[in-house]
Amino acid sequence: MMHFFVDVIPVPKQSFRIGGRGRLGFQPKRLTVYEKTIAQAAREAALDHDWKTARAGVPIGVRISFIFPHPKAAKKSLRDQRVFRTKRPDIDNLQKAVLDGLSRANLWEDDQQVSTVRAFKFDGPRGSEGVEIRVEVRDDRME
Repeated sequence: MMHFFVDVIPVPKQSFRIGGRGRLGFQPKRLTVYEKTIAQAAREAALDHDWKTARAGVPIGVRISFIFPHPKAAKKSLRDQRVFRTKRPDIDNLQKAVLDGLSRANLWEDDQQVSTVRAFKFDGPRGSEGVEIRVEVRDDRME
């Protein structure tokens, strides 16, 4: 099992954008920088946790917590707490960006190996924003 925190405001992965007049599609630069940041943090955590690339066919579980800063207009009583976020961005788009970053870090041979994903979206105290990631090899049996 590997657990790490990336000190970065989460960025969602949007649909691939197509340039006009037949130009190639692209992803926004902030997204590619974000995915590279996730990948670099995952590589460093893999070294710290002695993680080896999971062989093909080995099921992988990923747990992700996205922590955003509370809006400035948030109630003072909530500003020091972590509360579930019910606003944009959509959690599925947030997951895609992180999973692509983890794939880029070569934590597994094929992203089809990711068999379970648990994701949470929070507003938290300012200065605590980031992404908590836990990756583990799953047992073949269902729980």
